[in-house]
Amino acid sequence: MKPYQRQFIEFALDKQVLKFGEFTLKSGRKSPYFFNAGLFNTGRDLALLGRFYAEALVDSGIEFDLLFGPRIQRYSDRDDDSGCAGGTSR
Repeated sequence: MKPYQRQFIEFALDKQVLKFGEFTLKSGRKSPYFFNAGLFNTGRDLALLGRFYAEALVDSGIEFDLLFGPRIQRYSDRDDDSGCAGGTSR
């Protein structure tokens, strides 16, 4: 496991985004874990997510010029624009 992958898992566990136990999903399926990405809810969280995504993209070897995604509405009123391939270069 690469350092950024381990850091992402530790981050998800620290934020209680990733939980282990017995969960019943909305679909009715049973799952031994639950991942609630809605708990990544601060500017710092989004900046770290941007860094992890950027590291994974660079690590994938996929050639790219730009990474684009829609703005998440519920964060649009905050000054946490984490438009972050954050310090990652190829």
